[in-house]
Amino acid sequence: MSFERYPKRTMKNYFPIPNEIFSLGLCPEEMVIYLYLLRCENKDYQCWPSYKTIANHVNLCKSTIKKYVMTAEQF
Repeated sequence: MSFERYPKRTMKNYFPIPNEIFSLGLCPEEMVIYLYLLRCENKDYQCWPSYKTIANHVNLCKSTIKKYVMTAEQF
């Protein structure tokens, strides 16, 4: 049996998540929104989905998305 340090990924269409996300103190809703935005970002680290688009993809209502985004903008 050979040792394989990093197994080959058979799954496609994934994105890496920075380890620092776990030290940000995010609640589950904030984390899922942040992860969706990471998924959407381009090579310049920018993304512009609407509240409605985010809500449809993370299964939260639009007002919840707006609340958490507005809270994050205060920091």
